[in-house]
Amino acid sequence: ILFPQFNIKPVDGCFNVINYTKAFNNMKNISIKAYGLIDSDFHSRPRLTSLEAEGIYNFGFSEIENLCLDEELFKEFAESISAQSNAFERIHSNVFIELEKEKIMQSSQYVNSKIDYYYKDTHINKPKTLDELKTNFTNFNQPINIEEWFNSRIEEIDKILENKNYIDAIKIFNHKGLIKKANEALEISDYISRLIRYMDLNRESAKHLLKHFHEDLKNKI
Repeated sequence: ILFPQFNIKPVDGCFNVINYTKAFNNMKNISIKAYGLIDSDFHSRPRLTSLEAEGIYNFGFSEIENLCLDEELFKEFAESISAQSNAFERIHSNVFIELEKEKIMQSSQYVNSKIDYYYKDTHINKPKTLDELKTNFTNFNQPINIEEWFNSRIEEIDKILENKNYIDAIKIFNHKGLIKKANEALEISDYISRLIRYMDLNRESAKHLLKHFHEDLKNKI
């Protein structure tokens, strides 16, 4: 619905997306280009910028499902099904209640995933001697600071909670259960499937989600 001009190919996790995109674009004698799409939660800004130069973009959310909680899209859909007038206020409130409740676990999982991504995405320099190996190993692990990363994430979440910043909350909240809160707010049981059907019939609604994607991708529509 969002990118009808593309042939969409799911390839599991983000490292597969990165590797497949690079491999496809390195093939000779092809007249088309592959673009990759990943989440952005555990990658540094310089890393994301580097990937963009290779046609691999992020959509700024840690959970693709949370895109469907975009305020404007949610309100438009709620109106289309004649939901209660306070439906958005209910999901808005529940997002912050859940984020406050889970901020320790969210921060722990964030650090865990960040470490995992670091080890998968970084390599120890090849040594020539045992001493070089020890030095390289020490240098390799030096950027990992669990306590600093954890405290930084807690501070980020606390700021979002204090400011009641809804868009930032749904962007960083790695929690598929938020869709259940949307169902409760709308008093339905199948928000995602009904929303997709609605968007398929009302293609103009795609604008609410396309604003979260990179301009390079939108310019190809």
